[in-house]
Amino acid sequence: MAARPRWRPAILGLIPVTMPELLRQLRGTAIPEPRRDKPHRDAWTLWRRRHQYHSQQDHQRWHAYAGELPQQ
Repeated sequence: MAARPRWRPAILGLIPVTMPELLRQLRGTAIPEPRRDKPHRDAWTLWRRRHQYHSQQDHQRWHAYAGELPQQ
């Protein structure tokens, strides 16, 4: 049985890794592009996942708030 990680992406403020993101990471190791070295790819991935996580949280907060508005 595979060991489960001790951390969860939500605890770190990140969404889970998506298939396109995983493919982008793997593609970058086989076909390096200009200014796409590993530290740059890793920083971009973290920034993007953190941004999407915060967007997801804001979206959920908005829907929770909108659900509480009085009906007229």
